[in-house]
Amino acid sequence: HQIMQWSTTSDNPAARVYDLFKACNHLLEQTKAPPKLGKKSSKSTLNETRETVKSQKTQKSQKEKGKAPTKVSNLVKDRAGPFKTLPCVWDLKLCLRVLELLYNENVPWCSLEHRNYLRSRRDFHQWALRCVTSSVGA
Repeated sequence: HQIMQWSTTSDNPAARVYDLFKACNHLLEQTKAPPKLGKKSSKSTLNETRETVKSQKTQKSQKEKGKAPTKVSNLVKDRAGPFKTLPCVWDLKLCLRVLELLYNENVPWCSLEHRNYLRSRRDFHQWALRCVTSSVGA
């Protein structure tokens, strides 16, 4: 939306577009599935609740009183699956506008300063090309 509304009178549109890109990437990084943990050696001093042998003795007395601690394995079962991103919603107009911004020498709707701001961002370049490729190839 920000790219399609971009004009020469816009107030710092390049920084806003780049900030949106960074926020989107940050969100996707935070929602990735955590790596699965391998089996630990049997000599470990920690039990399933990640407590030491000394605290395991107090757990036995708590179990007798009905205050058993929650196991980590039970907590992991309640977690949701990994976040799946939505399919690309770029249309050909947006693809053309982004490619024009990144590669055209004369962009009438953008100032030279704003154009160079986004052109200098390698991560934005790679993301834009991936999105264009996925929308054209789909």
